[in-house]
Amino acid sequence: MEYHHQIRVFISSPFSDFQIERQALQERVFPRVRDYCEALGWRFQAIDLRWGVSQEAGLDQRTMRICLDEIERCRTISPRPNLIVLLGDRYGWRPLPEEIPAFEFDEIRRWIEPAELDLMEWRADQTLDAKGWYRRDDNALVRRPGGRFEPGMYLLQPRSGPFENFDFWESRVEKPLLQALVSASRTMKLSEAARIKYGASATEQEIYYGAFRDPQAAEHVLAFHRTLVDEKGRPWFETGEHPGRGGPDAGWRNMFDADEEGCPDWEAARRVGDLKARLREHIGPESVYEYEAVWDRDKLRTDWLEPFCREVEKRLESSIQSRIDRYEEISPNLRGSRTHQAVGRELGSSFVGRENHLERLDRYLTSVSPTGPLAVMGAEGCGKSALLAAGAESLRRRHPRTFVVERFIGATPESTLLTALLEDLCDEIGAHYGESQAPVSGVHEAVRLLA
Repeated sequence: MEYHHQIRVFISSPFSDFQIERQALQERVFPRVRDYCEALGWRFQAIDLRWGVSQEAGLDQRTMRICLDEIERCRTISPRPNLIVLLGDRYGWRPLPEEIPAFEFDEIRRWIEPAELDLMEWRADQTLDAKGWYRRDDNALVRRPGGRFEPGMYLLQPRSGPFENFDFWESRVEKPLLQALVSASRTMKLSEAARIKYGASATEQEIYYGAFRDPQAAEHVLAFHRTLVDEKGRPWFETGEHPGRGGPDAGWRNMFDADEEGCPDWEAARRVGDLKARLREHIGPESVYEYEAVWDRDKLRTDWLEPFCREVEKRLESSIQSRIDRYEEISPNLRGSRTHQAVGRELGSSFVGRENHLERLDRYLTSVSPTGPLAVMGAEGCGKSALLAAGAESLRRRHPRTFVVERFIGATPESTLLTALLEDLCDEIGAHYGESQAPVSGVHEAVRLLA
């Protein structure tokens, strides 16, 4: 697969209140955008995991990890655009952290009640009725704020038995445990990256990792903000009225957050309002499309749906065309180099541990007089490419003035051919040092000797 010929976009939003939009995007918009890209020789892929995370992954408590990994993959493969955000009046599901570093867990212990700690910490002698949900894993390495790695991560355990029922799980474990974690985390000195997992909705966490961490997010994020209004055009949460009738099971609960009594959750409404404002400020109002939809106390009117679809299609195609134009302005050699760098970032993004291997690799690469080539050998699939990708990134970080060239066989068609691969390497090295073209005769002589 040629990564530079692919546009991969992640769709982020709360789920229940955007099913109409998501369905319309899948049926009306994305097929046309896909055809538009294919006519230009590119591939378009929309990633909507609200329908794509399996029940098994949900029970294994891997939902957020899967979503955030996909966001990072989209950012790596498709620098522009790679994220569509849909925000309405619902803040959405607030998951428990799937992982808590041991040094944070130890701090939390100081601030929660014994009953909450019993609910939190896994024990070997526990029963299903008296179960702790976080189990320590000392095989995992965790980076402390200062940069030092140390073992120790508490992992949220899979749901089983009666806890497979989400309502039972939510009422008995998720909500009370989340409340305790949020309360404890407020007493701790945490960075935004560390704090976001404690009490932020799944959508806010996706937006944080896909947009807020990147100062250039305006180039690759498109946001669509919907406001639900009554028949008179007044936003529901500005009226201060109850938007539903018929009790707590009425359809409005799919569109608004509800508190324990089944009434509108005003704190959640404030949080989603703040999230909209922060995203608008971060990516600029020109990257945000604002629209209104009438909620008539029984159902959502859809007269806004066709204009919404046209706007998404127009903005997507405009952003994609800008990406393609920029790509075509880049020389073929530079495009190939960037493709290999993108593959390296993806391979190295999930690499952890093996500090001794990385240190040995760094010593070799920075040696004044290395004794010869360094070969990394191992069985297929053991992580050789990921190790080299992490080593290249580590070299750039530790020695920012160093010129690093990396190639991954199979990332581009040319990289599978020895002559083309060596010519490509010589081209990039030559360009860096002011040579206009590769020494082709020397490349052919090298191929002859290697053969």
